[in-house]
Amino acid sequence: MAKSLTTLLRALDAAAITVLVVVAALEYPLVLLVVGVLLALWWSDRGGHIDSLGHPARATLSTTQGVLVAAVIGLVAVVASKPYHLAFLACGALLAARPLRVGAGIGRIAPAVVLAAIVVAAYYAPVKTIERKKAQLIALPKLEMAVAELRSPWEFGLDRPSPVSSGSAFIYMIGEDPQGRIDDQLVRFPSQRLTMEQFIQAIEGQTPLQHWFASCGNAGSSILFGRNCAMGLAFSMPRP
Repeated sequence: MAKSLTTLLRALDAAAITVLVVVAALEYPLVLLVVGVLLALWWSDRGGHIDSLGHPARATLSTTQGVLVAAVIGLVAVVASKPYHLAFLACGALLAARPLRVGAGIGRIAPAVVLAAIVVAAYYAPVKTIERKKAQLIALPKLEMAVAELRSPWEFGLDRPSPVSSGSAFIYMIGEDPQGRIDDQLVRFPSQRLTMEQFIQAIEGQTPLQHWFASCGNAGSSILFGRNCAMGLAFSMPRP
């Protein structure tokens, strides 16, 4: 029974390492060498012998090495695009779980804690692509504008809402309303200089329009940055 368990643990470790190396080679070849070295440390120091009671001996991997392995896998996982990040997280969880099964002392939980902490921190980190876009400062031609004016300002002799910073771009579109129910509806903004988020809130709060961000389908998304690309802001009527 003990030998079977040891064999199973070896097989799980080998599978995790194989998947991780393959995914790293496909998505992040530059980190492959670092990950490979760290996992080699894990593999070489992992023990795998049977103790006097017939149980698998605990791994000899040090707490520092275990934490380093978990940290590297976690950092790669949170920046990897879907679905690659799932493979990294699965392998990281499997490797972090080994000390929990066969380790001893408080240090055995360290790799799992580090991996979980990195993922949670990345998920809540204020660096999401769309959130950064929403923080962009824009200028409006006037404080109150009708939906038709917002859709096609040049037709009414108005400048198009534009970014305050010359080094950025502000692209938005408002879909047509076939029945013309909202074209004359006025939107009053809190200021002629406001953030994109305030622009969105004013329109959604005073009209039935709802916003969404267009992006390149191949850009993907990650835990740290959310959607990796947000090319333009769009408003449309909600579906019935």
